[in-house]
Amino acid sequence: MPQQSLDDVDPGFTGMDMRLDPSHLQPGTVAYAENMRFTDGVGRQRPGLRCMNWGVTKIVNGEVIVDPFLVPRAAGVFRDPNDIEVILVAAEEQVYRMHVNNTARVVALPAGEVLGDTVRLIQTFDRVVMLRGSDKPILELVGDTLVWQSVTMIENTITGDGSENPSDGTKPMPNSVDGIYFSNRLVTIHGRDQVAVSDFLNYTRYDPIRGAFRINQGSEDKLTGLASLDQNTLVFFKERSIYLLRNVYGDLSEARLDELTRNYGCIAGRTITKVGNDVVFLSRRGLCSLRVTEQGHIQAVDEPMSKPIQPVIDLIDWTNVDQARCTFHNNKIYLAVPLAFKQQFGALREKIVIQDGFEIQVNGVTINFRQGDQFNGFNNAVLVYDLLSKQWASVDTGTEFSVKEFILAKFSRATRLFFMSNSGWTHLYDDTEYCSDSDEIRPLETAENVYGAHNTLTPITMKMTTRGYLGSQPSRKRFHTAGINYSQRNSKLSITLLGDTPIDKTEMIANRVHSPTRYVRPFDKDPYIRTNENDDHSTEGREDYSVIVRNQTEDGTDDEKSFQLGSNGISTNLMQYYAERKSVRLRGTRLQAQIVNTQGDVKIHSFSVHSTLDDSKTTGSL
Repeated sequence: MPQQSLDDVDPGFTGMDMRLDPSHLQPGTVAYAENMRFTDGVGRQRPGLRCMNWGVTKIVNGEVIVDPFLVPRAAGVFRDPNDIEVILVAAEEQVYRMHVNNTARVVALPAGEVLGDTVRLIQTFDRVVMLRGSDKPILELVGDTLVWQSVTMIENTITGDGSENPSDGTKPMPNSVDGIYFSNRLVTIHGRDQVAVSDFLNYTRYDPIRGAFRINQGSEDKLTGLASLDQNTLVFFKERSIYLLRNVYGDLSEARLDELTRNYGCIAGRTITKVGNDVVFLSRRGLCSLRVTEQGHIQAVDEPMSKPIQPVIDLIDWTNVDQARCTFHNNKIYLAVPLAFKQQFGALREKIVIQDGFEIQVNGVTINFRQGDQFNGFNNAVLVYDLLSKQWASVDTGTEFSVKEFILAKFSRATRLFFMSNSGWTHLYDDTEYCSDSDEIRPLETAENVYGAHNTLTPITMKMTTRGYLGSQPSRKRFHTAGINYSQRNSKLSITLLGDTPIDKTEMIANRVHSPTRYVRPFDKDPYIRTNENDDHSTEGREDYSVIVRNQTEDGTDDEKSFQLGSNGISTNLMQYYAERKSVRLRGTRLQAQIVNTQGDVKIHSFSVHSTLDDSKTTGSL
């Protein structure tokens, strides 16, 4: 009797789910993805980081040196009265201002003032206020002169009975740790659970009676952050509860505090992010959300958005979760978190026993790191959620993924996503137009930071583990073939097939590198000359279309000949397409593929498995 033939295929890929058993995942969903994006049904490696040449400029021995912003504390974007964006960076005990692709300049603090450990920058009208914690007064940056100064109470332009300010606030805004500018008022957090709301159109003063609120209805947890939900409603997050302040308009006489939930709250205030009309935030449950319904009702969604990646959420270092950051850009949510298991170093944080400068010793082995001047609770991964597919896309990791602050700024005619790492460098992130297939790294030493020097290119390690292919049958099978359709450029690809047990595995592809000179169609065609002297870069049939600026000889040295564009030109985005089929000799109930690429760029279009039923064995491998 002929054996029943079973085929299982993923014709494309949409996202990942780490919570369910791999055999229970729907077609197109993968069990794990690292440094990947899923677009139009194709899984591909994320764009590399582009390290921007922005920093502290000085002259050393006649050369222009650009150093990183050491010990960064905060960063933000301010739009001046002329509608020009200015990036502000608070680092060490200085505040710097700079325009995109321009030199950073120090904005002096008032005499005797220092930054402090907690810094928040908030734009109010044509000025920026800087909150520096509960022990330091608020400072303001005047928009037309860009000079820091102490905040002086000014008179209200709108005042009197029947107005938003029936009487002028009698006190200056208190020392605060966090705040937002909302409906022409500055709203700040001070103390454990107290809130100050400034006068209307006046951020310098508040009324301690009508403009002061205590966010507490019997809960003892600490206030961690706030956000706006609509023009008249503020949401306040505590560690284990959430409150709404409604009717924030007029003279505040109708403002009402309501408890939304006491089941969970926000554990990291800097993760509170507006996503359309909703608000997302990190709780001990994971990434949660507040939803505004079509009827205008506000709901706390009990099931976390991060449920599909709960194994990663469980690895968060909750002791240092205050370092977590979140932002929303281009239909994606980016959540930077400190993982207790340091993937870069392959060791638990508790096993790090010695720290000296930029080196640590893990179990006696010395390892260099680039996370600023302290190895303590930094972010080391970014979790990416795609709102278009409504699935998690990736766990992004790399040498420079110590995110201190996300920055959304205009660069080359578009608003793009940057982040400042704890190393002090600013990186363009997840940009398909200006980022390459490698992460750019700049040195920390002054002598190597000559302006215009090339960044070091670090290959990205992309990892993807597919779902468990059952062939619609949970019974035991003989697996005969596995197939993958992919396209690549300068890749180094490995694929391992995984069975039911740790010993049930076999290599499908091992560290495959495609030749940039050899043709597969026709096989006897003369090799391509990488200097492009024959003006034939785009000729069909070559294994790889990667471009090098200078040709290398067999001994690895640069040839004197440089790359020639020719009259036909080149396309740096060309990728060769492959359809690979391999025989498999494994038995079991399911088969997974672990795909790893360690250089260049690769796209995974589809994966398939062919098997037949096999009831002759119940355990073990062939």
